[in-house]
Amino acid sequence: MAAPSGAIMALTPAAGPSAEGRWAEAAAAKEKQGIQRIGTLDIASCGDDMCVVQVSDSGQCGALLGRFSPPQLRPTKAGGAFDAHYTGTLQWRGRKNEATIFLSRDGLRLSAHPDMLAASLSRSAMPVYSGSFARSGSASCSVPVS
Repeated sequence: MAAPSGAIMALTPAAGPSAEGRWAEAAAAKEKQGIQRIGTLDIASCGDDMCVVQVSDSGQCGALLGRFSPPQLRPTKAGGAFDAHYTGTLQWRGRKNEATIFLSRDGLRLSAHPDMLAASLSRSAMPVYSGSFARSGSASCSVPVS
């Protein structure tokens, strides 16, 4: 059954893309160079959610950075394919932040903002983190289900 244009639907394994895998961060544009970079991350299932783990330059599994809900799918303008939108939290620079992952054919985009209720209005518009990633293989870091 096709989703109406602009509709959002829950992800089923056969329905659309998956963010699971290893992702390498793209070089930052000049205007984003002041934001601390993540580098490489693994995204893997952890229970009903998706977990994001930082990976060191030597390939070692690092800290659990975030947990994201199952994605919502949005039909692409070209039709026949879906983009996935995940929401959750990202632990970054000592704070837990609201975050989104947007997955499309072009790659993965991750952004995080301070909690709107805890941050001042002017600061809430500034991202704590924003980066683009390209798939670089399968995830090898696992996260215990909790």
